Amino acid sequence: MGFWGGLVVVRCDGDVLELEALRQDEPEWPEETPLRWEIWHVAGQGWQVVNVWRDVPDEPEEFLQALALETGSPTLLAVVFDSDTAYLTAFGTLSGVSEGWIEARSAAGYAAQGTPLPGGPEAGAGERVWFEWIDARLPAHADELSAWADAAGFSGDSEQVLEVMRGDHGCAEDRFLGLLTALGIPPRS
Repeated sequence: MGFWGGLVVVRCDGDVLELEALRQDEPEWPEETPLRWEIWHVAGQGWQVVNVWRDVPDEPEEFLQALALETGSPTLLAVVFDSDTAYLTAFGTLSGVSEGWIEARSAAGYAAQGTPLPGGPEAGAGERVWFEWIDARLPAHADELSAWADAAGFSGDSEQVLEVMRGDHGCAEDRFLGLLTALGIPPRS
C-alpha cells in the first residue's frame, strides 16, 4: 500500500504549523496525542511541504485561498492516491485557481472505479474515456502551473511541468517533488 494523503506547499518564514489557515482544519486530538501534521520537505526561501495525512480539506480552493492571504504567497495542494497519482489544486492571487493530475493513466483508473473528478465525463465512463479527458487537459494545466510559479516569483518551465505530470516512473509523491523543481522552487540551501 502506498501513500494516501495531502501535501500542501506554502511559503512561511516561521513555524508553518502555526499558520491559522492550517490550524483551522486541524482535527481535534487529545492533548497527549502528538500533532499528526508534519513538515515533510523544506525547500529554499521559506517554501515548505506539509503532510496533512488524510485530513485533506473539504474545500481545497477556500483552504488554499486562506493560506495565500495569510502568507502573501501562492499555495498548492496535492492529494495523493496510493502513490499512483495526485490531484493538484494551485492558487495564487495573480494566477487564480488551477486543477489537474499527475499521471493521467492511474488517475483514469481511479475515476473509472468511481472516484469523483470535477468536471469529468459522466459516471460509468470507461477508463479510456477518462484517460483521454484527463490527458487532453494536461498541457493547459502545465501552462497554468507555470503561471502559478511566475506569481510565486519563479520561472516554471511548462514543458518540464508537462513531462513530470505525464510521467509514469516512480511514486506520485516523488513526481510531485520533481514538479516543484520544474516549477522553479529552489532546493534547500
